[in-house]
Amino acid sequence: MMWQQRSKMHWLYDRDRSTKFFHATATSRKKYNTIRWIKDVGGNWREDPERVQEVLLDYFCNIFASSSPSDQLLEEILNTVRPKVTADMNDALIQPFTE
Repeated sequence: MMWQQRSKMHWLYDRDRSTKFFHATATSRKKYNTIRWIKDVGGNWREDPERVQEVLLDYFCNIFASSSPSDQLLEEILNTVRPKVTADMNDALIQPFTE
């Protein structure tokens, strides 16, 4: 427990100073957060940074890309949503403003 407390105290004291401790911590985090290789869709390992970037870009583009649903599917989905504003409420809302 003493070493953990001492380590925390050291971190709180030295984290914002340009010290050997700060640089060692930053270097360690950089190594930990670096993706050195990744497996693509075909199961091949990619080590080149450009290829790693391509694999990641393709993956996230496929996840977040919008697919065009058919009109029938879109109509089915929209029919399941219950309206919050009734026809009477809508008529009242679109009336011209009067003082």
